[in-house]
Amino acid sequence: MIALYIIGGILAFFAIILLSNLRLSVECENNMVVKIGYMFLNFTVYPKKEKSKKVSKKKKTDNNIKKQSSISSMIKSEGISGTITYLIDIAKAFLQRLGEVASHLKIKKAFIVIGVSGEDAADTAIKCGALNAIVYPFLALVATKTKLNNPDVAIFPVYDGEGYIRLHIKLKLRLIHLVSAGIKILMQIIKINIKKRIKNDKNFKDGAL
Repeated sequence: MIALYIIGGILAFFAIILLSNLRLSVECENNMVVKIGYMFLNFTVYPKKEKSKKVSKKKKTDNNIKKQSSISSMIKSEGISGTITYLIDIAKAFLQRLGEVASHLKIKKAFIVIGVSGEDAADTAIKCGALNAIVYPFLALVATKTKLNNPDVAIFPVYDGEGYIRLHIKLKLRLIHLVSAGIKILMQIIKINIKKRIKNDKNFKDGAL
């Protein structure tokens, strides 16, 4: 009887682990922050925490300014369109890596605000239209591959000031779906190896005859 309770407890423990969600949070304003969470654990993946060193207050302030302005610097050098294209390419690569697992991915929050500026009013309007043509088709693609509900998206012209990007994305994926995908891949590899072995054995027998 005690053994049954122990086995039941172990099974329940593994069920909780497999059915728990992996969490991914991406925030972007001046700087991009990427966090991963699982159950009660939370980790900051980007930017990586620097090892504690004794530095002057001025150097520490300069480093903080550099960290906080990474996206702003990219916007200045690449422009809003270039920065958005870069972020979309990263998102596409992420979805491609997930493969079939992406269909189980829940996007709990998709808050995207893009302020577009140009050299003049006409240039701003053209760039704003071009970004609409990039962002919304991408979101439609994401909706076909994942579980995306009611994204909060706003793209508008900024006639007086600099362009900017603000986004906050929250994703959830149950660990069991990753494990299941891993098992499927492993089974495919085993089947390929078995077929290869059978073929080699057949060729060897035919050659011997």
